Amino acid sequence: MHNYPWLFGIIMILGGPIVALYGRRFFPYVIAGIVSISFLLLSLIVCSLLGFMEATLGIAGSVCFAILIGGLSAWFVMKTVWIAVGLLGVIGGFFLGSLIYTIVLNFVSIGALWAMITFSIVCAILGGFMSFKYSKAVVLLFTSLIGSYAFMRGFSYFLGGWPSEAVLFESLKNQEPIKGLTQYFWIYVALFMTGAIGSMIFQARNNDTHEFLTKDDAYNHSDDNF
Repeated sequence: MHNYPWLFGIIMILGGPIVALYGRRFFPYVIAGIVSISFLLLSLIVCSLLGFMEATLGIAGSVCFAILIGGLSAWFVMKTVWIAVGLLGVIGGFFLGSLIYTIVLNFVSIGALWAMITFSIVCAILGGFMSFKYSKAVVLLFTSLIGSYAFMRGFSYFLGGWPSEAVLFESLKNQEPIKGLTQYFWIYVALFMTGAIGSMIFQARNNDTHEFLTKDDAYNHSDDNF
């Protein structure tokens, strides 16, 4: 992502609106995409931390391994509704926690990596817990949030003004002021919030839900109604 930002930028700009606006309509494919990309990136991070990506052969093997894990995770979540909704809550909660912490960093400038990870994990746990009791709300809210965030971050890879994950983690690890945070940061935040709210309204008014969800009794009898 650090070396080829334009590639991820294009993927996010094109895929973000689909997730945000049609998360419920194409839910099995949307959740498969979100989970596979999340596990693919997580696998690459683990391989990098273990030192497997320091040579060409190691990079090729790590990429193949990450693609395999991403593909298997996508296939797995499309088999059971409650697992799919639960993982959506966990992943959505984690990224929302990371976003909130990044916004806070814009005020305090210096933070700690452990604090960001801890806060994001807590939000992930809360998101997972909410997914079982408020399934309908989690599907609508987190598809809107994740899609809008992806769309916004896609533009930031081209235009700058939002630090990359590599820069952010390195600054937090060394407890240094965050590099790359500019006045355009708040424009991105406004774009994200506008997109998220608009997507929620759009999905709520167009109650077109994929049968993958509507055929599940737990989803139909959740305590919320969107």
